[in-house]
Amino acid sequence: MTEGTQGETPSPYFSSLARWVITHSKTTIMIILGITVWAMWTAATQIKVDNSLEMFAPRDAQVVKSRDRYRSLFGRDDLFLISVRGDVFTEDFLQRLGDLEKELKTVNPKGITLYSSLEEEASSQAVKGTYHQELDDFDDEDEEDDEDWSEDEEGTVIEETTSLVSVRRTAQVNGGLLVKPWFEPVPPQEEIDRLRPLVLKDPLIAKRLIDEDGELTVLMVKVALMSDDDLFKVFLDLREITERFQNENFILKVTGPPAVNSALNEIVVGDLSKLLLISGFAMFIALIYLFRSWTMVIGPIVVVGISVIWTMGLMGITGMTLNLLSSILPAFLLCVGLGDSIHLQSIFNTRRIEGDSVHEAIINACGLTGPPVLFTSLSTMIGLLSFQFASVTAIKEMGVAGGVGVMFALINSLVTLPLFLKHCKRAPEQRPEQADGEPKDRIDRALYALVMASRHKIGRAVVLVGTVALAALSILGVLRLEVWHDDLESLPDNHPIKSAVLEVDRELGGVANAQLLISTDGGQHTLRELDILRRIDQLSQHILAYRSPKNEAISGHAMSLVDVVKETHRALLGGDEHYRLPSLQDQDAQLRTSQLLGLFELQSPDQLRTLTTIDLNNAHLTLQIKWQEATSYEHLIKHIQSGIDQHFEPLREEGVAVEQTGGVYLAYTIVTSLLDDLTKSFGAAFLVITFLMVLMLRGLKLGLLAMIPNLFPILLMLGALGLLGIPLDLNNLLIASIALGIAVDDTIHLLHHFQASYLVHGDRELALQDALTHAGRAMLSTSILLSVGFIVYLFASIEAVQRFGVIISLTVITALLVDLIVCPAILRLAYPSAPQSQA
Repeated sequence: MTEGTQGETPSPYFSSLARWVITHSKTTIMIILGITVWAMWTAATQIKVDNSLEMFAPRDAQVVKSRDRYRSLFGRDDLFLISVRGDVFTEDFLQRLGDLEKELKTVNPKGITLYSSLEEEASSQAVKGTYHQELDDFDDEDEEDDEDWSEDEEGTVIEETTSLVSVRRTAQVNGGLLVKPWFEPVPPQEEIDRLRPLVLKDPLIAKRLIDEDGELTVLMVKVALMSDDDLFKVFLDLREITERFQNENFILKVTGPPAVNSALNEIVVGDLSKLLLISGFAMFIALIYLFRSWTMVIGPIVVVGISVIWTMGLMGITGMTLNLLSSILPAFLLCVGLGDSIHLQSIFNTRRIEGDSVHEAIINACGLTGPPVLFTSLSTMIGLLSFQFASVTAIKEMGVAGGVGVMFALINSLVTLPLFLKHCKRAPEQRPEQADGEPKDRIDRALYALVMASRHKIGRAVVLVGTVALAALSILGVLRLEVWHDDLESLPDNHPIKSAVLEVDRELGGVANAQLLISTDGGQHTLRELDILRRIDQLSQHILAYRSPKNEAISGHAMSLVDVVKETHRALLGGDEHYRLPSLQDQDAQLRTSQLLGLFELQSPDQLRTLTTIDLNNAHLTLQIKWQEATSYEHLIKHIQSGIDQHFEPLREEGVAVEQTGGVYLAYTIVTSLLDDLTKSFGAAFLVITFLMVLMLRGLKLGLLAMIPNLFPILLMLGALGLLGIPLDLNNLLIASIALGIAVDDTIHLLHHFQASYLVHGDRELALQDALTHAGRAMLSTSILLSVGFIVYLFASIEAVQRFGVIISLTVITALLVDLIVCPAILRLAYPSAPQSQA
């Protein structure tokens, strides 16, 4: 065997595979093309985009179960908000607002699939495209046909709209109760001026639909239950309509939690193609520099391109969705998948230099490279599949897609790449010969110097003591790590939706939401009872009184069945002092409460249905909350819980239950589960990869020692995040497991060749030199390519994705240095050398 391949025997299995591919190249090409075309069609027609909170919240969390129950009873809990700035209390503005609302009610994008509610009635209405009845026009009080205010609207996905024009006004007319919209039809300017002060102090409207200066109002849009991908289609229609109604006196912005999710979806789709193109171009330039052969440049690009297409096809056929996490997969697979091709092409070049024919070089390269690239791919796949131990759907899906995608890259490296290499007729130039064991090529010299840094005892001591010191410092940083999550921060500062959220938060009740689902099912109480209503009212006041640790009021508005009783009470008795519940001291207070609810239900049953079920056994208390970073809600959530305990704990054993859900709770639940998911996924990856290392290196000693240089870069990375105050979020949460899978790759190649040589010679230093000769340049090449591939994430539109790319890129370079400096020092400490090479 020629020098440079001593001690290594090509794997007969991988050699046989390469021989079959070369012999049956046409059949192989047809199979690959067939799978690729099918995967492209599947990816293009079936992949959905979903950045909803449900994708990132643990499915078994109580807040998720409560949200499902809430939606089965009352539909969606998150609303689109259309903020409108202008001179609100004018005929022209209100007429334009009414026209806008009427057009929004007709929104019905093509291809929308609506979800069925759990209730039979809601399911039957879903067939028509809505779950609850919509607000319809309400004529004046003299209308003779007594039409229902909320007739079903055929051919629309909009369940309900609420604006300053259509919001209900409960008033007494001719001794009776009348529930009608405030400004529908729009009255003359004199009447508008008269109503203005009444509107600005109405609890149902003030700081909820309009600011105190009468210059900003919001139009609330509730849509039917549908996928996040379909919700994006609704968002596009809403945006198109608002753009048509826009003018200098009527300034519109689409906002609300669904709009934030839709904006993220739009960015994800845009970044997906942009990052893939930029990353591919960077890889292309790097491959030209490394191999200077068009065949050896195009081959790896085609390999990873096909692997990405297959992965996207897999996601489409299995119903996986694209989101902030999985959007990085194509560029990630592009970077990681090239590693296998580079190692195979490096060995191919070495064999060609040593005199093999093209076909012999391909077969031997596949035979020599097959085992280590199989184990490196398995280690990366395990790092990704470890996400199955997480509790979040989006993380699990990314793990499966990424893990299988890595194996697709391995298969194509061993099957597709040989089809290109067989056309490489010209052998590469031989590198300068070594003199006295030291290479003359400057790249090889640099690698040699790093590996030899610990050859002598003093250098070894410096390397190992420095490693221990850095590890201790990193542990201090890890202890300071914090978790963090804010979808709004993912949007660029100049994004109109972000500015609209901040504007509504500042001047109105808030954009975020929380729901308390109050139930008396199966108990001895109903929501008609004054005592229950009084407790809901007290809980509302308790929540609205909350102040954050910064002394900020972030609970802007509370709406519940209590408001119906209060406004009906005020309408019948006259005067704002009667905007309250009947007094418990009144002998007939309970009877009056039932009468008030009954009167309102007669006038507007559908308005009542938006707040309670028909049997009055389930109702909700909806809270408007200012948008915060998720961990900032911790104190509010504890405050709400204290209120629930105070006012409803005595009734718990009597069947009265209060469930907490909504965007605020989901966001906080996501954050609190992040660290647990990180620990589970990383722990699982570590255990399985350790077992894999022991199995591959065929020895417990070397397998365990191999994990030290693999863990050290991860510890350094996490420690640096903690020391620099960079929190863990949904994007960089997974860095540890991903980086572990990547870091293991170079270690496997280095130790595989070290072990093969050491078993033959028993000479530690010669084994290290042989390992460096076989794997050194390929390790450097793959690390540079990975680093360049991930650094292009700086071109992403989302800061969190940019941060992910930089961190992974730096971790890859750190892992290379650790493999070249720390790993040899550990091997020299653990393995004796031949007498003439001892240091």
